[in-house]
Amino acid sequence: ARALTGGPSELAEKARELNRGGRYQQVLELTEDEELDGFAHVERGHALAGLGRLEESMQHYRRALAMESSLADEQVIFERARAVVGSPQVEADLTAIELLVRYRRDPKARSRLLMLAGESKKLALRQRARGLADELGLRGDVNLVRSYALDLVQERKCEDRRKALLVLEELDDVRALPAIEKARYRGTGGVLGIGEKNANRCLKQDAERIADKLEAREELIEIE
Repeated sequence: ARALTGGPSELAEKARELNRGGRYQQVLELTEDEELDGFAHVERGHALAGLGRLEESMQHYRRALAMESSLADEQVIFERARAVVGSPQVEADLTAIELLVRYRRDPKARSRLLMLAGESKKLALRQRARGLADELGLRGDVNLVRSYALDLVQERKCEDRRKALLVLEELDDVRALPAIEKARYRGTGGVLGIGEKNANRCLKQDAERIADKLEAREELIEIE
């Protein structure tokens, strides 16, 4: 049952007592099939954290904070989130970062998010982090040239690489020039170079056009 006062429900109170005794599995059983209020989501999150299930734990903290604004003052949520930042569990890491940046403007979490969004060598992780940075209003602080230059190399399909190239064109930054010049040709197939084809045929003309434009800009900068 939900509390009528806006405070913790009876279920949340029971779960809290079980968590205090370290009976995490019992908390999960108690809250398994129930409609949870924000406070109960916190307790389920604590129990999951106690069992090392970090990704699920962070997801319950996120739901709790979305449901109950007063929980933004609950220090233990953010202490646990800080402990998760940098975890090899990617979903847990990103959710912890989101909570800390969104509700605490935490500088370390912010720095990690910007690093992942701009520098991570893992394509999917970098793109997820970039989307999160955008959602949190930090797109302008991401090294977008580096990020999309990596996309230009790592995307598997030529059309997706072309999308990255067109973003680099919009950024209009001469730092992207080496990556764009390299993208003019990407060899695939063949043996010892014989019969090799250009895997970047779909973007070759765009790459040449954009490279020429940036080279002209670079020359102007040098003259000035």
